[in-house]
Amino acid sequence: MYSNVKRLGVAGALAVGLTAIAAATASAFVPAPEGCSMSHCDVRMSDVVDLEAPASVESTWFDPGAWSMSQGLGCVSNGERVACTNGDRFGSTAQPSLRVYAADGTLLWHSGKELNSWAWTSVPIMNRRGSVIMADDERIVRFAPDGTVRWSTPTPGGRPISPTRTADGTIVLATSQGPISAYDPKTGELLGTLDLTDRFGGLPGRFDTRNTPAVRGNRIYVSTEFKLLRRLPDPGNHAALFAIEFDRAAPPDERLKIAWTFEFGARSGASPLRVGRMLVFDGDRESPTAPRDPRFFGVIDRGDHPELVWQYGLGGPGVASAAQDPRGGAWVFAFGDPILRRI
Repeated sequence: MYSNVKRLGVAGALAVGLTAIAAATASAFVPAPEGCSMSHCDVRMSDVVDLEAPASVESTWFDPGAWSMSQGLGCVSNGERVACTNGDRFGSTAQPSLRVYAADGTLLWHSGKELNSWAWTSVPIMNRRGSVIMADDERIVRFAPDGTVRWSTPTPGGRPISPTRTADGTIVLATSQGPISAYDPKTGELLGTLDLTDRFGGLPGRFDTRNTPAVRGNRIYVSTEFKLLRRLPDPGNHAALFAIEFDRAAPPDERLKIAWTFEFGARSGASPLRVGRMLVFDGDRESPTAPRDPRFFGVIDRGDHPELVWQYGLGGPGVASAAQDPRGGAWVFAFGDPILRRI
């Protein structure tokens, strides 16, 4: 910029700078700050919707062209439009898996055959303008606000668990039966992968997730449980929370690196909630060898290691993430338990 000032003058330099900023803004991808524009509403997995609730519901609408909602993870919104995913777990591609609506229910566009039916295991990220990033078990795709494809990139495989975003803008995708992968939001370039494979008792497998990662800066937190090959359950009940650092300046095979792990006992059914450096997540056991006693853990990230601060017994399996209360604390419940608890 300083060389531009000398050559073009202040006005010319300002024009160059504004053009560059406009181009960067158009290419960057930031989840919309209003509404619930990604899985669990933000990268912390807080479930806090930054939008006033309607005082009343005056009308409803129905889309007969959508798949059964019993096979879809749900919808996201930027406060003006809604993007919903649903599909067929048996692999049919007869209907689009991603449909985007205006607030009055008008169908604005759909994904056509760009995504397959396994998109139903995920929800997209939507920015303020209505652009969407979405994945299935073969590709991750960025759609423009009018539904045209900006880029489409093959993934390393695995059933998608909703994409998230790091502080430097990188899009991260965790999967079931596949690795974790990172993408440039401007071009769709695959930046790095990390496969959490391991072996216990001579049995090979992978630390698998069914949940969206939480993010702090460029650090990603993934709650996993060990699955044997063919996704068979691990008789040893191994599970772990992984803290994974993303470094775009590192060589491609080192951009995603494990910072630490916190071991507990499988299973785990909730995406981790991050509040500051605290991670709140669930497990069925205090450790792999402990008796089954479902609970939420509170673990602080100390940089190079985790510190367990508290545990809260649920009395039943956790199936949903802790939701942050803006007044303080978090809401949790156990499967089959009629009581919602603020802890």
